[in-house]
Amino acid sequence: MRGRYSSPSYPRQVLHGRPQPHFAGPPTILVPTFVRSAPDPCIASCVPSCRPRVRPAGSRVISGMSRDPLNASRVTVNASRVTVRVTYGTPRSSCARRPPSKRNVVNAAGQAVHSPSPMLPFILRKLLYSIPVYLGIVLLVMLCLRVNDPVTAYLGKNATPESIAAQKEKMGLSRPFLAQYAGLLGDTVTLSFEEKSWERPTQSVGQILGRSVWPSLMISIPGLIIVTFISVAVALLSAYVRGTLTDKVLMFGAILGMSVSILVYVVLGQYFGAYYPRQALGVSPFAISGYKPGAENWAYYCLLPVIIIVLLELGYDTRFYRAAMVEETSRDYIVTARAKGASKPKILFVHMLKNAMIPIITNVMITLPFLITGSIVIETYFQIPGMGYTLITAITSKDFPVIQAFTAVFAAIFILTNILTDVLYALVDPRVRLK
Repeated sequence: MRGRYSSPSYPRQVLHGRPQPHFAGPPTILVPTFVRSAPDPCIASCVPSCRPRVRPAGSRVISGMSRDPLNASRVTVNASRVTVRVTYGTPRSSCARRPPSKRNVVNAAGQAVHSPSPMLPFILRKLLYSIPVYLGIVLLVMLCLRVNDPVTAYLGKNATPESIAAQKEKMGLSRPFLAQYAGLLGDTVTLSFEEKSWERPTQSVGQILGRSVWPSLMISIPGLIIVTFISVAVALLSAYVRGTLTDKVLMFGAILGMSVSILVYVVLGQYFGAYYPRQALGVSPFAISGYKPGAENWAYYCLLPVIIIVLLELGYDTRFYRAAMVEETSRDYIVTARAKGASKPKILFVHMLKNAMIPIITNVMITLPFLITGSIVIETYFQIPGMGYTLITAITSKDFPVIQAFTAVFAAIFILTNILTDVLYALVDPRVRLK
């Protein structure tokens, strides 16, 4: 049985009786002559009446091609002017029962019960998996430090057995190795570190560790914040104008900054930033070396190291972030945003930046452990008593308790940072699932 509907204002069009799927293209339609045939059995099983019906705009779109050879090209009609849409009942996908959500569980009474978040089990499982890794790191460090007898190296080759035994008792090396290993693990868990330093017998390892953390943070945290904001902004701009002169100039500056050694930055910074102004102009904007605590002394002692850190890290981070942004510019959602007429700031800071947060989080979280341990080269040349400078001093003087404590703390921070990175992935990107 065939029925015919004609429209004189459009070319002739033929639609078969089988319901058409949704189209991913633009909302355009050609409404000409329609031909009905027997209803589809799959639709008839779900909908009692499968007769085609005319609906206003908002229903499913069915388009086709004209049979007229003279009008073989597709005629586009503005969706706002189309008042006739043809549908065939309910789509097949809506007939099947939707499976229950993974996060919502229905109880016996038919009520939706929100299932617990998988975040806490994931964190506990990662912590359990990391325990053997951490134990292995601490064990390996202690074994490597004891390859050569530290007492003999400390006393010299002419030491007597009595002096060696007395020195071992003084250093705490007379205990069994497993007892020393368990003691270091206990100190790390409680963060007490009551063992005395070999180089500074009047001070405990915990006191040395506590005093060296804040100077490292005073130069590392401002450097990380400034580098992250500037490099992300430059990477967004460079990725959006990729291939232009602006992009080439920005990347040339980034590569130039990467090519200069940190020693060159330190020497030039100390000379032109501290020594030359003091000798030629009689002013001292920055200190050549040294450190004093307090907010009023931060600019004088810490600003020049922060500037050097920014100049050193800016090129690396800019190139890394630009590579991630360039990959995002070719995504379908960026093309769609441009086609919809979205402004450049909205595309950059709303669409692209949010979807490129995964590489940004990765780079920042990798840098985070080094914020606490400090920059060894910067602290050594500027004589800042941070963790990097303290660790180098302990290695030079073979102060094993300080080396072991710093290594244990650094390994713990690095493992916790990796776990936090996975958690932030799931919070930022909904496509990431913690399993």
